[in-house]
Amino acid sequence: MVPNTPQSLDYELFKRLKKYIKGLKIQAIKGRNETSLYSLSEIINIDHDLIMSDLTLIGVSDGIKEVFCVGSLIQQLSNLIGYNRIEEACLIGAGPIAESIVSSVEFEKCNLRIVAAFDSNPAEHSEIAGLRVLGMDRIGEIVQRMHVVLAIMAAPRIDSAVAAKIILNSSIKMIWNFTELALSEVGEVVVVNSNLQGDIIADYKLLLQRYYNRFGLK
Repeated sequence: MVPNTPQSLDYELFKRLKKYIKGLKIQAIKGRNETSLYSLSEIINIDHDLIMSDLTLIGVSDGIKEVFCVGSLIQQLSNLIGYNRIEEACLIGAGPIAESIVSSVEFEKCNLRIVAAFDSNPAEHSEIAGLRVLGMDRIGEIVQRMHVVLAIMAAPRIDSAVAAKIILNSSIKMIWNFTELALSEVGEVVVVNSNLQGDIIADYKLLLQRYYNRFGLK
């Protein structure tokens, strides 16, 4: 049975793109910031010219460029095949701040779907937005499995620094921060510091635009 694939993508191309992502992640784990298509070809055992042809077909390459940023290429391909669902987010913190966010009319207009929630004390804050709250130690595992790239920070100040450290070591690429602790961008992670009294919709649009710009997506 052929699984669902993003519209307009040939199934064989879809499968190859998944292999490209796998090969790129191997290079990322090894600490490589850049890769040549010849290097990627050797890792995944797919002909260099076919890789070049595929990347040109989907608009990632001009048919000449040989060297790519590993992180950016992973994000571009992941978004293309639907791995990264930017309309979905995980919620870090399930207390009063988080409750205020998910019940906000302005937040609802952003059309974001909360797909996972985490808290330092899941026994006390056991459910939010219809989801069972998990412990902070599950963040890396869950966001990786669900291909979540956006984290909404709503933890109290005492937990914010710990939560931020966990997130920065996960596959998260965007942090929408509603905590008292202002966060700075680190590496490839895009950060927007926000508050419920501000223009939430404008802040969300800013977050997405920075993400697109960072990874050359739009």
